[in-house]
Amino acid sequence: MSKINKSEFKINWDEHAEYWDEYPNAKFYSKKAFSLIATRVSLKNLSVLDYGCGTGLLTEIISKKAKNVAAIDSSPKMIDILKNKKLNNVTSIVGELSPITIGQNSIFNNKFDIIVASSVCAFIPNFIETLSIIKSLLKLNGYFFQLDWHKNQTNPSLGFTESTIRKSYESIGLKIESVSKPFFIVENDKKMEVMYPSV
Repeated sequence: MSKINKSEFKINWDEHAEYWDEYPNAKFYSKKAFSLIATRVSLKNLSVLDYGCGTGLLTEIISKKAKNVAAIDSSPKMIDILKNKKLNNVTSIVGELSPITIGQNSIFNNKFDIIVASSVCAFIPNFIETLSIIKSLLKLNGYFFQLDWHKNQTNPSLGFTESTIRKSYESIGLKIESVSKPFFIVENDKKMEVMYPSV
């Protein structure tokens, strides 16, 4: 398998769908993300939105604990792989997280207890607009878990600085308690830290 060029992801995620479930960093990231979620909240009887679900590596783990999961991704091929896993309590949606997609899918008629955005927000064109949509879909006292790439000297072209994250959350009325960097991966011989804002 060739090494992944992160910049390609902005162009075409479909190209990575076929082997994504076997990609070691993707599997590692999903397990770490779930561990952070499970440490903070019990998923039992809760509804979850997995935004940017990809092939469902994290979705599948969450589905074993949660009441139901709505899994949305813009890549049709990745969603096809998720659908082939035949997870009974998972509803799969192809599309962007936008007012149009929300209006066309009844799964969004009810708000969610938990929304997860794992390695997705760094790749979208309008983070604050999406963050506002996420807030509107979250139940009162619900949980939002964002795990994303830390932009720094080692990784200057992808992700967020802590300042950007804090200002973006504050602009839509979400207060961050802390921002941590709980783990990292090595990609193309480069250390890439994962940032986790705790709301």
